[in-house]
Amino acid sequence: MQIQPPEKKEDSHSLCSTSYPCFVSDLGEFRRSWAMTAERKSRKFLELRLYFGFFFVLIFNLNVLHAQFTGCWTGSVVQVENGVSAEYPYEICLNQKNESIEGVSYIRVGEVYAEMALKATIHSKNYLRFQEVKILDSEKYPGSEWCLKKAHLLLKKDKEELILEGVWQAKVSFGDCTPGTMRLVRKVPQA
Repeated sequence: MQIQPPEKKEDSHSLCSTSYPCFVSDLGEFRRSWAMTAERKSRKFLELRLYFGFFFVLIFNLNVLHAQFTGCWTGSVVQVENGVSAEYPYEICLNQKNESIEGVSYIRVGEVYAEMALKATIHSKNYLRFQEVKILDSEKYPGSEWCLKKAHLLLKKDKEELILEGVWQAKVSFGDCTPGTMRLVRKVPQA
């Protein structure tokens, strides 16, 4: 009994059958097959590089997001009504460690000022909650108190600035402070 070579498949990607070894009738056909295989391998390699590149960028961006609250933010707090002044200059300096943040806030109105310790937490990538926990240093008007604020701020990016914007509320020993809004800006570090 004589073994017959397998019939060629019409499939251009395969020159072999599944049950017999490959028989190549001419060298040109073999070269074309090898070139197509090399091209497919090259394409797969490129796809893998793109996937790993995307994964690296994603991980890098997550690390950048975790560190983007650190630094000093300047802007203002606004009281909706009844404040001595409607808008107050305000600054916070934050130091982020993972999901928790500690820092200091500064507020000044004319001759009076306050420096307050604060603690903050990140909720999702772009939502920050903070609360001033104690007054470190201050000068105030007689009969008045500084409001220890709680703020809920959303992080936005606008061209070359990062913006924290949201609402705040507070209490003092004799009642509630008039709530308001807050907008703070930090320059985006240039690479």
